[in-house]
Amino acid sequence: MICLAEAGKRGELYENINFEYGMELYHMEDILNKCPVCGSNLEYHSLYQFSKVYKILKSGKLSSRPKRDDECPMECGFISCMNPDCVFCTNCDLEMENDGKYNIYQEGEVYKIYEKST
Repeated sequence: MICLAEAGKRGELYENINFEYGMELYHMEDILNKCPVCGSNLEYHSLYQFSKVYKILKSGKLSSRPKRDDECPMECGFISCMNPDCVFCTNCDLEMENDGKYNIYQEGEVYKIYEKST
């Protein structure tokens, strides 16, 4: 196993280096630009919140036509595969609910992925 710190001190560049994190073995990071399960395109769902404001009528009932109040981002979102037959989807913490095989994170504006191997 190659020590990444030592390789960096020597100015050496390595591709596809494996490293250990705790008791799990990870492959080097890849840019997340396709589905890791089926290879299809991915989409990011940015979640927003807004209010529907209903006027209270003289009868005490709510009006049937709401007015939409300002929308603002909730600062969260999730990634899903565009292939309807694929099950790849993350939660708002970029974790897969049913599969701990992938570790996805954001670095600046770029999404990256580690694939755990045993």
